Amino acid sequence: MNLENSVAHIEVLLFAGLKAQFQSSRLIISTMTPIAVNDLIELIISLRPDLSDHISASLVACNGQIAETSKMITEKDEVALLPPMSGG
Repeated sequence: MNLENSVAHIEVLLFAGLKAQFQSSRLIISTMTPIAVNDLIELIISLRPDLSDHISASLVACNGQIAETSKMITEKDEVALLPPMSGG
């Protein structure tokens, strides 16, 4: 398996308030991979700095599991950005 950096397109699924704010259910991020979750979050914030607090407070799921900020992801991974939820 080759882990050298290469340009890839990572699809990030969006939910709830982020889906509404971005007016889309997904983002396609072009970046070098593999990329750490934390660095991917920074790239997303650079697209919408006005949502930085909301994006920073979100969890990232990778392949159905909450990912640590240091987890390395590639374009083959299923990535979702899960904003904080509130309810009653």
